[in-house]
Amino acid sequence: MLLVWGVLAVVGLAAVLAASATAYTAVKLAGAAYLVLLGIQALLQSRRAPSRSAAGALAPPRGNPWRTGLVGNVHTILTALWLGGYALLLSPGPY
Repeated sequence: MLLVWGVLAVVGLAAVLAASATAYTAVKLAGAAYLVLLGIQALLQSRRAPSRSAAGALAPPRGNPWRTGLVGNVHTILTALWLGGYALLLSPGPY
């Protein structure tokens, strides 16, 4: 999982973000806005959703947990952006 996104981030996303300060700022602002949105949703959901009883609990997930984690991380754009940020920090250049 880390290898897949690491290679993709170094090849594509890191190059684009390193070449454009505007794109890098846009990604940072979009990430901040997304985190604020998630926080607001969590606060609203905690106030209106009653606690679940044992009968209403979700069923445990099926399948291989390693495969499920790999597929989930490969399909999550935030993982790519997070690793792309590390690629920018580790690459030499005047930032």
